[in-house]
Amino acid sequence: MKAFLVSSLLLALMSSSLPAQKASDYGRQAMEHAKLGEYRAAIAAYEQAIALAPQTYKYHYYKGVCQYETSQYEAAIPSFDAALALRPKSAEAYYHRGRCYFLLDQADKALADFDKAIAYQAHTGDYFYERGRCKAALGRHADALADFDRAIELMPRIGHYYVDRGLSRLETGDQPGACADFERAKDMHAFNAGYLWLTHCNDKP
Repeated sequence: MKAFLVSSLLLALMSSSLPAQKASDYGRQAMEHAKLGEYRAAIAAYEQAIALAPQTYKYHYYKGVCQYETSQYEAAIPSFDAALALRPKSAEAYYHRGRCYFLLDQADKALADFDKAIAYQAHTGDYFYERGRCKAALGRHADALADFDRAIELMPRIGHYYVDRGLSRLETGDQPGACADFERAKDMHAFNAGYLWLTHCNDKP
């Protein structure tokens, strides 16, 4: 009888651990799919993991990232909402949700999210760059320049940072500064930098 009770207890303990193990299995499958660029398969696996372990932050967050990578911006927002409900100070979740809002032409909401991302993690160039883009989209180019300056200070070898700072410099009447940025971006082979330099800075006939 005692042996039977011990055996039953062991089986119960093993059964109770299965959901967490199963969720982690789906999580690993999702990561493997994502590494291969198979984002839709990764989303499906994360959904299975979430069904079994809904309080796990990383499943919601990475599901949102995969939705972002497949241009499912509206669908990604609830995933990041769920992640932030579990981890309210997650800079990365605010950042990615902000990018979704920006691509959905909701710059005000995006700006609020980038503010939060920077408040919780103030040493990431991309966060300042994306906030600068939001401010530029809202016509706040002088404010945007401060963010682009900080982004470049943190990550000086990113060509498109200079492109966007150059565009905001043009909008504020600083053509020499804009041309310096376009030339720097051109040297880094940043997209559109050569065209912008030829259009705004090449005085040759």
